[in-house]
Amino acid sequence: MLDDTKIYGLKKLVLIVLLLGINTAFSQTLPFTKSLSYNSRTQNGKIFIFDQNETVTNSNAVGQEKGSAVIAYKGSRFTIEHIDSLNGDLTIKFLPFKLARQKNSPNTSKYTSASLKNRLTYNVKSNPENDSITSKSVGNNIRYFTLSSHKANTSVSAYADSITKWTVSLGTLTNPFKLRPTKGQFTSNLNLGTAIFAQYKFSENWAGGGILGISLTSITLDSASTTGHVLTTSERPAITPSVSFLIAYKNINFTLGVGIDYINTTTDIEKSWIFNKKPWIGFGIGISLFNGSVASISTVAIAGQ
Repeated sequence: MLDDTKIYGLKKLVLIVLLLGINTAFSQTLPFTKSLSYNSRTQNGKIFIFDQNETVTNSNAVGQEKGSAVIAYKGSRFTIEHIDSLNGDLTIKFLPFKLARQKNSPNTSKYTSASLKNRLTYNVKSNPENDSITSKSVGNNIRYFTLSSHKANTSVSAYADSITKWTVSLGTLTNPFKLRPTKGQFTSNLNLGTAIFAQYKFSENWAGGGILGISLTSITLDSASTTGHVLTTSERPAITPSVSFLIAYKNINFTLGVGIDYINTTTDIEKSWIFNKKPWIGFGIGISLFNGSVASISTVAIAGQ
């Protein structure tokens, strides 16, 4: 027969394994077109860039009526206009290519053949001199292309100037050290939970944000924490909601937060715990909670776009 202490220990171990499994499931890296950063609801206004030469196919605005293939050159920038719900293929629209005038030509309508060709190939089907090619009034004249999800995963990245400064993610949370101000006492309890992290990038290396979490905590009941009510040390489970602030420099993170431990007061032993439902202050230093740096994009935008 297992005594109560061993049973509680097994329950705690099972809960920790479950929490780790939940967090692992939500933390997996998703394919390019299924990622929350690139789906059809959140990609509006974001700019992407080809990191290498890649083949794209002429199509309409929703990726149908596919035609001939063209080469999208390294450094070409584009926006995502549509994502195929079945295979994840992207329908893209290239940013306008600038028109370059011929040298020593006073007539602004005389453009170089290369710049006219770029517009006709990547931007519009006719009238490449039209400077309002991104206007909705152009309608069906705009060129669209289909890029397969596989090629997007290997050949494309978010363009640095368009990377969102706000990021939200789900991850694992632990608060190893707590200061309980009611007694000015530091405690260290085993705890693990799930948290929502929101981060704002101030600059290339600095970021700040907030953490909202809930954890399962192992609480120690002893003579000191029960004002002498119990003499034998024992453990109890607690539910611990918390909110924290975070400052990140590159991969080094500093956190400061507050939380409350709730234990089930079914007997006089639990009722005697002096820290139940009392706030604590937690702080810590971590590595790679977040990457405070803005993603470094090595690909340079192609000339003339």
